[in-house]
Amino acid sequence: MKEIVERGATGVILHLFLPDSGSVSGAGRTGVSPSSSGLVIALIRPGDPGPAAYSASAGTIESIVTLGTWISPTEGRCRWREIDAGLLPGWYELQLPNAWFDATGDRRSVAGMVWGPAGVVPTPFQIQLCDPARGVGSPSRLDAAISSRADAAAYTSVRAQRLDLLDTPISSRGDATAATQATLLSRLGPFSGGTLNSVFGFLRAALRKDAGLTPGDVQGSFDNVTDSLEARAEAAVSQQGEVLDRLGPFSGGTLNSVFGFLRAALRKDAGLTPGDVQGSFDNATDSLEALAQPGPALSLPEGERLAIAHALLDLVDGVETGETPRETLRLLRAVCVGKSTGFPNGPVAFRDRADSKNRVVATVDGDGNRQAIATDAT
Repeated sequence: MKEIVERGATGVILHLFLPDSGSVSGAGRTGVSPSSSGLVIALIRPGDPGPAAYSASAGTIESIVTLGTWISPTEGRCRWREIDAGLLPGWYELQLPNAWFDATGDRRSVAGMVWGPAGVVPTPFQIQLCDPARGVGSPSRLDAAISSRADAAAYTSVRAQRLDLLDTPISSRGDATAATQATLLSRLGPFSGGTLNSVFGFLRAALRKDAGLTPGDVQGSFDNVTDSLEARAEAAVSQQGEVLDRLGPFSGGTLNSVFGFLRAALRKDAGLTPGDVQGSFDNATDSLEALAQPGPALSLPEGERLAIAHALLDLVDGVETGETPRETLRLLRAVCVGKSTGFPNGPVAFRDRADSKNRVVATVDGDGNRQAIATDAT
């Protein structure tokens, strides 16, 4: 076990696992109490002249009164208790005197070992002491000023100034002007064979879709006043008439002729004439909004309507493979509103409307979950 504890901490509670020497699966050894024969808890820190030990034979291991509640041990003693032999077999709580975690000298860690009782594998542990102001380990030399360290000569005044700049806002630095827009564009340098401004010029020309692009259009600089998307949105070329004109011939006819064809197709008139197909699109009479206005009813003969409905209901694989919509509706009706038998133990059966056959038969378990299903949608 290895833990990290702040130097000078008080009321430290530790948890340790003692393996069972007789277990091939690595189980924990239970039943080790403060008075267990041979129990020894030994500790040492860097700089100590030798280890210190608490033992059952010397009576220097006291019991913990309440798990998780630290109570200062009697002078020269520690506290020990098994946590829960049933839920956490082999886990124990250890409470040491506060003096073990003091911040004096070069004591950077506390090492220890629990051993002795029959069946207990000698178990080492280490507690790393840290100082939040100086980091893990906290050697005392980190308290020394840089100027007093042996390698201080490497920290020149120029390097110190560079380090100081890290704490200075960019806006107050002397080279802040280097972050201007023009300098940023120049610093990006060549971009696929041209400057970034040239790339913007190419994009501007491409967005305009002019037929006769010249090298000046492709390599020209980007002008925010005339070439930005905002400026283009206000230009006359965005007007509807010019957009339609620029699209030009479309499959042998003007765009208005194409709209006329689409209008005729949407209306589904039976007798389309060349005038309908090639006629101009009139927004007042031919738009979808205009067609949605009340007008002469468009209807199919009853026989055609019934044929379409039956074709849809009897569509092969219309819902699932091997199942038409009509068959699915019959099964759903039986389960939702048909008579049923067999509850609660099953088999559960759901009847058709005429109560003449079982549409769905389900084998269920003790909780009513369906295990097997048989259907008849004929």
